[in-house]
Amino acid sequence: MSDTDPVIGATPEPPTDQQRIDPIEPTHSCSVEPITAAPVAARRRRNQRGEGVISTAIAVLVVAFIGIGLWRGFDAMVNSASNRSRAQVDQIGR
Repeated sequence: MSDTDPVIGATPEPPTDQQRIDPIEPTHSCSVEPITAAPVAARRRRNQRGEGVISTAIAVLVVAFIGIGLWRGFDAMVNSASNRSRAQVDQIGR
């Protein structure tokens, strides 16, 4: 049987000693690492470490100021309504 014309359905020939791979020995080197990728990524993570806390603090302050404005508007509306109601009750009681 030849390598150039395989027969369909034929069993493959067993590998020779040179073709066998030792499962314990690595077949390639894994020690190649990019030099600049890790420090740049670590520096970027370190620079953005407090971004979530700062964004949350800003959002809390914005919501607090909106809440203060809404409370003042509600308080003014209720005081105005209660003053008018009191005036009408006083007028009826005379």
